[in-house]
Amino acid sequence: MLATSSVAQGVAGARAVLFQLRVGGQAAREVDETLPLRCGCVGQETTGSGGLAKALRTVPVVLELAETVRQHAPQAWIVDFTNPVDIVTRALLDAGHRAVGLCNVAIGFQRRFAARLGVDPARVTLDHVGLNHLSWERAVRLDSEDVLAALLRDHGEEIAAEVGLRPGLLRRLGVVPSYYLRYFYAHDAVVREQREAPSRAAEVAAMGKQLLELYADPALVTKPELLTRRGGAFYSEAAVALIASLLGDRGDTQVVNVRNDGTLPFLGQEAVIEVPATVTASGATPLPVPPVEPLYAGLIAHVSGADLPVEEEAPARAFAARGFGADVVVRNDTFAPLRAGASARWGVAVVCDAGINAVGVSPTGDVARFPPLGRLSGDWGGGHGLGEEALCRAVRAEDGRGAPTAPAGLVTAYFGTATVEELVLGLHLGQVDGGRLHELAPGALAAARDGDAVALALVERQAEEVTVLAEVCLWRLRLLETPTEVVLGGGLLTSGDPLLVALLAAGFARRAPRAAPTVADAPPVLGAALLGLDRLGAPPEAGTRLRGEYADLGGPVRRCRPA
Repeated sequence: MLATSSVAQGVAGARAVLFQLRVGGQAAREVDETLPLRCGCVGQETTGSGGLAKALRTVPVVLELAETVRQHAPQAWIVDFTNPVDIVTRALLDAGHRAVGLCNVAIGFQRRFAARLGVDPARVTLDHVGLNHLSWERAVRLDSEDVLAALLRDHGEEIAAEVGLRPGLLRRLGVVPSYYLRYFYAHDAVVREQREAPSRAAEVAAMGKQLLELYADPALVTKPELLTRRGGAFYSEAAVALIASLLGDRGDTQVVNVRNDGTLPFLGQEAVIEVPATVTASGATPLPVPPVEPLYAGLIAHVSGADLPVEEEAPARAFAARGFGADVVVRNDTFAPLRAGASARWGVAVVCDAGINAVGVSPTGDVARFPPLGRLSGDWGGGHGLGEEALCRAVRAEDGRGAPTAPAGLVTAYFGTATVEELVLGLHLGQVDGGRLHELAPGALAAARDGDAVALALVERQAEEVTVLAEVCLWRLRLLETPTEVVLGGGLLTSGDPLLVALLAAGFARRAPRAAPTVADAPPVLGAALLGLDRLGAPPEAGTRLRGEYADLGGPVRRCRPA
């Protein structure tokens, strides 16, 4: 065994390398788990906005480590435990690395089911399907017999408690969802719980301190009981089994994170899924999966995402082929805020969050849209784009190529660097997560309000981009001369920033004076439901009733206000 602080020295000549790291430590996890709660969203480091934030700061570090592995151990397999496993594993595979993702959810279920059945775990196999931390056990086979129904009948209360859901829900579904499905099935209840209790990050940090104190005792020769509360049960066993199969060409079946390659036909080939796979020296090959029920396939496809028409068509064809419905439609998520925010079934929506996108629908059903691929598709702005532009201006102000500007001080103060150049080098070397640049957007808005000329130019450009997108949609749909609602969504456009609001109002007055820009408080999920009713030909009263039902469940009532 070699103890070293050099990654290159540690991996040299290795046949397998395990990645298990937490970029930013528990301090960053604390932000992932608490910041979303301010917006009424689940705070979790692998689910929702917290999971995305973790991925954004983790992927660059993992890819840098993987390049070191490629240089010093080119034939090594990378076994990725680093969360969010599916995103990190896909990044590794997209970069051409020999990688397999691994999680302990499936092996945890297998071991607990075996214990309840009183049998050797080797006799228990699972019909496990989904994405990492978004999976279901649809069958539990003892030898070749499915005993899931018996497990739910005899141990339903215990199993429900383990996954944090009501026993009645498990009986109704007839499957066992992973614990992480409670963040979807019981979202509002989880948010209430999280707001009233310490974060998991705080709990784990405290446990870590206690464990280090225990391990400092040379007399300790058994695993501390406290470690069982830390999480990650059976990780070591799963890792040893996977590595043994990859290096020993055993050809056995294990649940891993692997390329879809047609296994789930409603997802793209390049997606990473979590399913049983045959593991050999050549890697992991997913086994055929029985058709996935619409209730689960819909959520899987939604979480995987669809931006372009071709990405919408593939899952739609697959859903239709499996008989999910007589009429299957998959749409980009920008259509949902349009339907939720507009009083009619048509109009234009511009969403400006991390990125920027727009869609339009005419009264006759014609559609105008753009490929939302960032700079590749000509987009400018959004939170990330605005932050990137602010950084660019700050660099030029510091080195003399540009005019002095408040964003220079904003950048250094926010990221805690002595100079802007120090931050730039940190971003280049992967020491600072580039995904955090969107955090500069509020500061840029504030600097513009305070009269900084450079920041003002950026905010003016952002307002111009929003109004141009809306204008082009209206022009394509021949609605420039028709009074038309333009729904504005996303964090930047719903922030209520007075300067941005004024610039947008002026821009619309100049470019599309017949447009009626509004900011909708209704969530996109309501728009998705309304689109479903539209597709079914439901009368207007059905939509009104749906909005009322949503309000009765605690959701916000749609209130449109002038932009």
